[in-house]
Amino acid sequence: YNPFFRYLRFIYLAELNEIDLNDLFFSSYYLQNQKYFEDKNYRQNMRICENTDQTAAAIRRDDFEFIGTENKKLEANIIERNELLCFGCSLLHYSAFYGSFNCFKKLFESNNDQKSIERMNVTTYSMCGKCYSNRFELTLCDFAACGGNLRICEMIQKEGFQFTSQSLQFAIRYHRREVFEWLINDLSIEMDEKCYKYSFRYEFVPGIEFY
Repeated sequence: YNPFFRYLRFIYLAELNEIDLNDLFFSSYYLQNQKYFEDKNYRQNMRICENTDQTAAAIRRDDFEFIGTENKKLEANIIERNELLCFGCSLLHYSAFYGSFNCFKKLFESNNDQKSIERMNVTTYSMCGKCYSNRFELTLCDFAACGGNLRICEMIQKEGFQFTSQSLQFAIRYHRREVFEWLINDLSIEMDEKCYKYSFRYEFVPGIEFY
């Protein structure tokens, strides 16, 4: 869920000159996405709720032959409905999120520098917050847990990337049972209070059974 998606109606008000975007707290986000709003296919694209960038689309298909080896950053994109992706992320993070193993492997083998990857960690906002001032950071491990591809998780863990209880929370949220069990049984990551809350909120039975 993209926390700004509910405000997409403002684009129609702007077209009617009924609001001043400079007065809105999300005006900077509007400016970042202005080219998408000005696209003649905007209204159609926003209903698809997926990043229309060709490289992003190739990663979702796991078409590793289409992408290069440079770990570029996908720009912030309000069309992207998911809150973890809508503020932009690297191609490596994006491929991990979608569990696209072939794309991930190609990118990771060419960009396997932990410090450089960590500098590209994603800052996003809580979808349940009453305001969007509370930020938190997402690591490559968190994205891999979301994607649920165990081969990707094992690959980066062997290279020294650290999974945490936050990674476990995302495995729960996206119902990634195989990764959930691996994190608990193989990496001995413990269920914390938030993990239990996520299990009930997202109706993840394996997590509820730990309660």
